[in-house]
Amino acid sequence: MSAALEALAATVRADGGLLADTVTDPTQDAPLGELAGAGYEELVEAIDILAGVISRAAQAHAEGDPGAASAAWEAGARAVGRSARQSAS
Repeated sequence: MSAALEALAATVRADGGLLADTVTDPTQDAPLGELAGAGYEELVEAIDILAGVISRAAQAHAEGDPGAASAAWEAGARAVGRSARQSAS
């Protein structure tokens, strides 16, 4: 699971958005690492999806494209729903 957290952190940092400077190394963040290792893979996946949505929506707003921001939120909601349904089956 640490690979998923590292990938999420790298994605957020590489995006260069508002959160990029606040992301730490997840392997050094004990509470987050404990959460991921405690069977909360679905939660970590949802956080990854949400981070991408926030990044895309913020970028769209910065570029003056509220329609793209709305589309990012809608796509994120569908992705989280798919992830939850897959986890339940």
